[in-house]
Amino acid sequence: MLRSLLIIGLMPLAISSLAQTDVVKTPDSPTARTGEIPIIVPVDVTVIGDIDVAPAPPACNDTEGQDRSSCIHKEVLAAIRKGMDASADRSGPHSHPVMITFVINQFGEMKDIRVEHTGSTELPKKVIVALYALPKFSPARKDGKAVGTTVKITYPYESLFAAE
Repeated sequence: MLRSLLIIGLMPLAISSLAQTDVVKTPDSPTARTGEIPIIVPVDVTVIGDIDVAPAPPACNDTEGQDRSSCIHKEVLAAIRKGMDASADRSGPHSHPVMITFVINQFGEMKDIRVEHTGSTELPKKVIVALYALPKFSPARKDGKAVGTTVKITYPYESLFAAE
């Protein structure tokens, strides 16, 4: 009996909270459609390897630590956006992140670019072409010596198309 009363008493609260529609803001769009709650994937930059200093494109050479990671993500994203055009497939799986992995060798050259989870056949090609157009990186360093390392960056799908 008590359980039934509790369920009946809480039902209006549950229904009213489900019926509310809010405008949800995402990092790359001013507003989302009313009532939709998008899956927001934070940008994640991971440098894999035993290093003291992460690799960096020329614009990021004067940065360190988290500022360098942030700069790398911005430079890579700017290059990708520059490589997108009107024919790019914007109808991909917007709730899935796009994972980009590449190697920066000891000479600062980008190698082995992989693009995963796009749901598109053209998008990976455009991303790879855009990344190969980036200027040579400063290689990662360990004990003062240049070393190769792997960089993994995850972006929300829609952020690849947004204008700066």
